Amino acid sequence: MVSEAWFVGGYALLLLLIALGLEWIARGSHERIRRARTVGFRYHGHLNAWQCSEGTFLRHADTDRHARVVRFRAEAKVCNGCRIKEHCTDSDEGRELIHPLEGWPRSEMARFQRALSLSLIVLAALFCAIETARQSEPPLRLFFLCGLLAGAVLARRELRRLKETQPPASDFSPR
Repeated sequence: MVSEAWFVGGYALLLLLIALGLEWIARGSHERIRRARTVGFRYHGHLNAWQCSEGTFLRHADTDRHARVVRFRAEAKVCNGCRIKEHCTDSDEGRELIHPLEGWPRSEMARFQRALSLSLIVLAALFCAIETARQSEPPLRLFFLCGLLAGAVLARRELRRLKETQPPASDFSPR
């Protein structure tokens, strides 16, 4: 019975560690994807435009508040006559860059990661709660009670962070 308890405790601890490490991994992945989309382009804040390696500017084309993105587009006639078009875009309407309105903390990936982390934390806390009730030995009971409390604290923190990443209520209004 004791070895089973340690196995459950180790599994709960592993779930907590995975939940805590997810944000670090997801944030890094999000940043790599964001950078990969703009490789070869430079943003000019004073112009609110991106510039490609050939010197063409991609100007602000539209802001989609529902999708929470900004689109920048180059003129089709410029891109279609560009010497490196085949390596840049297959569109005959000009190169387009799509940039999120929000950074990592409010991104969809952050919401997904936080919901996943919260699920893992709740699962770990549930294992600890069950084992706390099952154990008759005080040291094991205390161990699982500490795990349950740690899970509750982490779950509360993750729930708060998940709520912070929710898009404004106006984004969900009917169009």
